[in-house]
Amino acid sequence: MKNKVLANKKIFIRTFGCQMNVRDSQVISGLLVKDGFELTDDYLTAQVILLNTCSVRQHAEERVFSLIGEYMRRRDQSPSPNREVPLIGILGCMAKNYAQGIFERAPLVDFAVGPDDIDKVPAIIKRLILDKEDVTALNGSHLFSRKIWEVDGGQRPEEVYHTNFHGADKCAYIVISEGCSNFCSYCIVPHVRGRLRHRRYKDILMEIEEAIALGISSVLLLGQNVNAYKDGEINFIKLLTLVDKLNGLSDFTFMTSHPKDASVDLFKAMATLKKLKKDLHLPLQSGSDKILKLMKRGYNKKMYLELAQNYRRIVRGGRLSTDIIVGFPTETSADFKETFDFFKMIKFDSAFIFKYSPRPNTAAFNMPDDVLKEEKERRHALMLNLQKSILAAACFIFFFFSHAYALNIDRVKVYYLTQDYKGAIQEGNRLIAEDRYSSELYYFLGLSYLKEGQYIRAAESFKVVINNLKESRLKEEARIGLADTYLLRGDYNNAKNIYNELLAANPSTKFKDQIQQRLTGIESGNEGAYSVQVGSFANIDNARNLVKKLNSSGYPAYFEERTQVSRKSYRVRVGKLNTRREAEELANRLSREGHPTKIFPE
Repeated sequence: MKNKVLANKKIFIRTFGCQMNVRDSQVISGLLVKDGFELTDDYLTAQVILLNTCSVRQHAEERVFSLIGEYMRRRDQSPSPNREVPLIGILGCMAKNYAQGIFERAPLVDFAVGPDDIDKVPAIIKRLILDKEDVTALNGSHLFSRKIWEVDGGQRPEEVYHTNFHGADKCAYIVISEGCSNFCSYCIVPHVRGRLRHRRYKDILMEIEEAIALGISSVLLLGQNVNAYKDGEINFIKLLTLVDKLNGLSDFTFMTSHPKDASVDLFKAMATLKKLKKDLHLPLQSGSDKILKLMKRGYNKKMYLELAQNYRRIVRGGRLSTDIIVGFPTETSADFKETFDFFKMIKFDSAFIFKYSPRPNTAAFNMPDDVLKEEKERRHALMLNLQKSILAAACFIFFFFSHAYALNIDRVKVYYLTQDYKGAIQEGNRLIAEDRYSSELYYFLGLSYLKEGQYIRAAESFKVVINNLKESRLKEEARIGLADTYLLRGDYNNAKNIYNELLAANPSTKFKDQIQQRLTGIESGNEGAYSVQVGSFANIDNARNLVKKLNSSGYPAYFEERTQVSRKSYRVRVGKLNTRREAEELANRLSREGHPTKIFPE
C-alpha cells in the first residue's frame, strides 16, 4: 500500500541564492531520486513543490512568499487534469530563519527544513504523503493540516554528498566546508548555516573522483570562506594541490575567499597549479576603513590593496571580481566616495553590487538604517555605471544558430557561454531578485533554461522579453526561443505557427535557415528526434570510455564531436527516439543509475 501511494510522485525544486544552495538542491535531488521519487521541471504537475531559499536579503524572502501564492493561482488556472493540491516545502536559510513562524507568514507551506537537516527531506515528504492519503481516505475531501519543521540539525551526514547527483554535466559543485564563523555584522549566514565545519579531505577527494567517474571533468570547490579550510595537516593550499593531481580532472576553481585569510601563498598556488583556474572572487564590500570596521570584516583598505596588487603580479591573466554593499548604516557621502574611488583604482573585472538590507539576528540589525532608500539607489546606480564603464571595452563572442554576436561581459552570459547553465540560471534569478534585469538577462535566462530542459520556465523568460520589455532588440530571438520550447515539448502546432509567423513578418531574417530546418523536422514527423545526453568531455578518450561502459550495460550509446570557438568537445548520447516521452523514460532510467541527463533533439 505504501509503495503504491508513493509511486510516481513528482517533485519540483526551485533554488534561490548562492552556489551553496545550488549544491544543496542537487544533494536533495539525489536523495529523492535514490528514494524513488521523480523530479520534474513543471510545478503544475508536481505533487510536491520545494523552494530552496536564501535569507541574505529581504527582497529575496519576499519573492519566495509571493511565488507560493503565484504557483497556486497558476495551478488553479491550469487546464491540467491533475488537480491534486501539492505539498509545499520551504528549505534552506529561510526555514532556519523563520522556523515554525514560516507557517504563520505562509499558511500554504506544509513543512520547513533548515540547511543542516536536508538529509531528512525524503522521509518528511513520505510521512506527509502517507498521512495525507490516510486523512483523505477517512474523511473524503478533508484537507490535511499537519505541519513539520526540522531546523536544528548539526553537521550533515557525509553520505548526503555521495548520491552521485549533479545538476550540470560540465561542472560538479563540491562543498569543502559548511557554515561560517566570521560573523560579519551585516551577514545572516552564521545564524542560518551555523559555525564553520570542515569536511574531511579524503571525503572531498572521494566525491570529486565519483564525479569524474560520471564523466564530469570540471569542479567548483564551495565554502563560505574556503581559505579557512583545515583538516588536520591539510590546509586549503594543500587541498588544492591534492585536487590538482586527480586523474581525469581537466580544471577546477573555488569560491568564496575572505580577504583576511587570503595570502601570497594562495596566489602562488593559483599561478603554479596547472588545473586550477586563475580567477579570484575576493569580496571587498566597502572602500571605507570606517565602514569595514563596522562591518567586522577583519581587514582595512591598505591590506586589501596589497592583496589585489600581489594577486595581479603573481597570477598573470587572472580575473579579479568582488562584492560591494552600498548604504550600510552610517555610510556618508565621503565613505561612499572612498568606495567609488577605490573600485575605480582596482579596476575589478566584474562585481556584484548590492544595496544594504537589514537582516534580523545580525549585529547591524540593531544599527540605525539611516541611509535613505533613494540615496541607496543613487549610490547603487553610480557603482553599476562605474562597473559598466570599466567593462565597456570587454567583449565576448558567442555562437547562437551559427551567428556570432559581440556582447559586454556579465556573469550570466559568461556562465551561459561556458555551458554552466545552472550557474546562469542561479545568477539570473539572483539579479532579478535584486531588481536588476534587462531583456538580455531574461533572454539568456531563457536560453539557459532551454539547455537545462526546463521548457516551461524557458518559455516564461522568453515571454517576458516578447511582451513586457518594450525596448528590446531581442524580440525575434526570443520568439524563436519560445517556439523551440514548444517544439521540444512536442507541441508542434504552436511551434510551427510561431516559426511561420516569423518568416511571414521578416522573410529575410538572419535565422531563416534555422527556422526552415526546424519546420522541415516538424513536417517529416520528427523521426528519431530525441536523444539523452549523459556527458560532455574535452578529452575524446573519456567520451569513448563512457560509451563503452554504457554499451556494456545495454544502452545504445555513442558520442559526437562538437567545435565551439575553436575548442572541441565530445558529447556522449544514448538512443535515437521518436517521442519525448520515450526520451524522458530513458533519462529517468539513466538518472536512477547515477548519470547526469539532458534530453536533446537530434
